[in-house]
Parts: sequence; structure tokens; C-alpha cells
Amino acid sequence: MRLEKIQAYNYRKLAQVEVEFSPRLTLIEGDNAAGKTTLLEAIKTLSGSTREARASAERLGDGDVRWRLSGWIRQIGPTPTRCLRVSGDRFEMERTLDQRIATAAETAKTLPLLSVDQGADALVAAGPAHRRRYLDWLLFHVEPGFLDCWRRYRRALAQRNSALAAGGRHGQAMIEALEHELAVSGEMIARLRRQHFEAAYEELLATLKVLVGGGEWRVELSDGWNTDEPLAEALRRQREVDKKIGRTQLGPHRGDLKFARDGHDARRRLSGGEEKLTATALRLHQARRLLILRGVSPLLLIDDFSAELAAAAQSRLAAALSDYDGQVVITELAGGSSALPALSPRRFHVEHGRLQRMVE
Repeated sequence: MRLEKIQAYNYRKLAQVEVEFSPRLTLIEGDNAAGKTTLLEAIKTLSGSTREARASAERLGDGDVRWRLSGWIRQIGPTPTRCLRVSGDRFEMERTLDQRIATAAETAKTLPLLSVDQGADALVAAGPAHRRRYLDWLLFHVEPGFLDCWRRYRRALAQRNSALAAGGRHGQAMIEALEHELAVSGEMIARLRRQHFEAAYEELLATLKVLVGGGEWRVELSDGWNTDEPLAEALRRQREVDKKIGRTQLGPHRGDLKFARDGHDARRRLSGGEEKLTATALRLHQARRLLILRGVSPLLLIDDFSAELAAAAQSRLAAALSDYDGQVVITELAGGSSALPALSPRRFHVEHGRLQRMVE
């Protein structure tokens, strides 16, 4: 799978842009605020993200009517080229796949991608919700029943939390009725997370050691409750405490990953550059797993390649990207890293939201 081309119209800084990407590595260079990151956000919007699309809608001027994105994806199979389109204004957004209305989940499966940007850099140090999304990304792409299971769990969780807050006899009956659904779907989510985590654990440690370095790594997965007892029993036992707090405290929505290096909590030991390399190592690990399990290499986006990275770290990252079988799109300040030219990227210069192909 590879993204062949993207067209953007009226999308934030991108007034009217067309980019044909390299099958391997594309480098977008330019000054700060020139539109480099906006291009990556456009790709993420095509792939199913709504956050960037909402931001684009909020920035439409009074004279602007709509923004539009189109992307062409080359695949192996009966439909070798597929077309994704997303358009919207300040009030609504529409997605199509091959000219039919599509959901964000459908477009995310058509154009799977992983992004290393300012938010992803903090994957280890940020809150556990970021790490749960990291775990569930692979499950979404490789486990056919995961999305439905996750939706059922989130719906039951929201309803139980409402019943906990409401209290009273009616709330008690509702809580008990919802705990069965929470337990069934919650245990399935936790089981799938642990199954995939343990299947590739040694590979994950090896990736961290090669790219980040710095001694012995250990990563622990927390399921969100003590799995020595069934989740149904844990919820029943915790019920009165949950009523006082007004929310459900046990289940996979409280799951997490904990990282240690040389026996110390990595959150307190990693520099900014090491956090970025750790996030990249985790994404590369996911990408390799998707290739093994589904035969697809996701698109990898890396924003501001050299930021916070010393020359040696840039070289390690460049070497890791050269070994990656999939497609990579990188942004970098003009005249930035000396490690990237060795990868022979297709280069574009962006200025004031306009892109120009650079002579190879």
C-alpha cells in the first residue's frame, strides 16, 4: 500500500496543492509556519482523523466556502487504485471512498498510517490514554471484531458511569445490568491487547535498544484490573466505591504500558530526544507487526525530523527508516539534517503553503 498523490484545496495554509509522493521516502522542507506540518495533517485527515479536519473548518475565513482533500492509494488486489476524498465547511464534513460515502474507520483501514509528531513524541511521558490508543491501533487493523467490541465496551462504560452518578434504586439495577456487557467486552479487549503484546515482546525490546539505546529495557502491560479475578467479580466488588466516586475505576479503559530502562521509570529518565526516538521505535514496531499480520506496511509520517536529536541520533533514525519496507513522509527545516540526503528522498520545498518539487 502506498499513497501516490494528494490534492488539497483551501485546507488551512494549503490554498491549492498537489503532491506526488515517492514510493519510499518523501522529504518536505521549508521554514517554520510554511505549511509542512499542515500537509501531514491533511494526510491524517484523509486517513480518518477528525481533529485536523475540525481545526481546518475553524480557520475558514468569511469568504471561504469549503475545503477539500483528495488522495489516491495504490494497493494490491482487485481494486489497485482507490480514491479517498474528504470535504467540509464550518458545519459539516463528508468522506467518500471510490465515490461512495465512507466512515472514518473505512478510510483508516484503506490508508493505515502512523505518525511521530509533537504529541506522539510524548507517548511515554504523557497520560495513559495515549498508550491505550497505541495498543488498540494494531488491534483495529488486524482483529476483525475489535472495533465492535471496543464500541460496545465504551457504550456500556458511559452508561454505567451515568448510573453511578445518578444513584438510587433505579441506578443500582442499571449498574448490575451493565456489568455483564462491561465484563464480556472488557475481558475480550484485555485478552487481545495482551495476546499481541506478548507475541512480539522481545522484538519490541530489540527495536527500543537499537534505536534508543541506553541499557536494558523492560515494558509492562497493565490490563486495568487484577486479572487474577474475572472482571465481572472485580466490578461487583468495587461497586460501592465506584458509586462514591461516580465513575468506573476498573477495566481496560484503565489499562497502561509502563516503560523502564536499567531498572528506572523511563518517564523520569528520558531526554526530549530519547522520548522522540522511543516514540519512533514503538511506531516502527507496530508497522512491522502490521506487515507480518496483514501484509501491509503503513505510511509513516515524521514531523520535524531533526528536532531535539543529536547528529548520532539522527543517523540511527535515518538508518532505521532506510530499513523500513513501507512509505515514509518526513518534514524538516530547510537545510536541516545531514543524515537525510543519504536516503535519496523525493524532495519538495514549501513556502507560504505552496509546494515545489526540488531537483534531485
